[in-house]
Amino acid sequence: MKKAYSLLVLSFLLNFSSKSQQLQIALDFYQSKNYIQAINILEHLEESDKQLFYLSKCYENISLEKSRDLKIYFIQNFKNSIFIDDVHSSLANIQYNSSEHSSCVNNYLKISRELTKKERFQLAYSYFFLEEYDKSSLIFKKLMSEKSVYKPSSIYYFSHIQYKKSLYESALNGFEYLSIEEKFSAISPYYIVQILFKQEKYDRLIEYISINLNDIIPTRKSEVYRIIAESYYQLRDYQNSAVYYQKYMKFDEINNSLELLQVGHLYFELSDYMNAIKFLEKIIVSNDTISQKSNYFLAQSYIKVDKKNYALNAFRQCVKSD
Repeated sequence: MKKAYSLLVLSFLLNFSSKSQQLQIALDFYQSKNYIQAINILEHLEESDKQLFYLSKCYENISLEKSRDLKIYFIQNFKNSIFIDDVHSSLANIQYNSSEHSSCVNNYLKISRELTKKERFQLAYSYFFLEEYDKSSLIFKKLMSEKSVYKPSSIYYFSHIQYKKSLYESALNGFEYLSIEEKFSAISPYYIVQILFKQEKYDRLIEYISINLNDIIPTRKSEVYRIIAESYYQLRDYQNSAVYYQKYMKFDEINNSLELLQVGHLYFELSDYMNAIKFLEKIIVSNDTISQKSNYFLAQSYIKVDKKNYALNAFRQCVKSD
């Protein structure tokens, strides 16, 4: 009964109102979030930039596809409208959220006014997604210096770009800052470990990971075990290296020739000759340094377990690789 009465009042108002008054009634409905009633009025008004702009805004809450089509039509037909920047912005926002990043960039670049922080972040991320890292990092760097909800994410993506460019110290500063940010506290330690490893700062890596290992994101933990193992190996701490290689091998099998050599060698240094043989035997014979070293340690291991014929064959392979 109440709904029917409201419709009757609305019909009366429209029948005895001018076009400008009807538009204002529609805008009042839009402001009060009565989008369907606003649409019912706007769709029956004469087409204009204001009428079309608010119609597209109403449809943002009803049908994004319809809203998108209206915005594209608006851009094609009302290029000089005072609403054109807002239409480009809202269309870019729709495209950003549907991962149409190339179109998103195109619309943001057509805006004549200064972009908001949200618009700049979406533009920067779209450049990032399109692998246009120089353009992306310039915007993220600016956002990093501004207080907003986009600052932590901007630091993350900027640091990720620095990492990809092998600018490790700059990337490290960013990820260390993010390690206390709840949103990035799980992924930041992974990057910090990777960077310290690439910088060959093995002592610092071991010290850091001894405190932060439990904070590593679970999907990256196996890779971190491998990095810890190799770091201990480079420090010639073969006992701890073996411990972490064993942890790593619970997740993944070692097939890489260099890693097989390292694991075989560390077991040789630990006088665990059967395990040394187990890993060294897996290395495919070829004429390179890895093959030469593996055959040398393999021969020495065979001697230690009294398999002299196997040792002789390994020494022959070692000579061939020289």
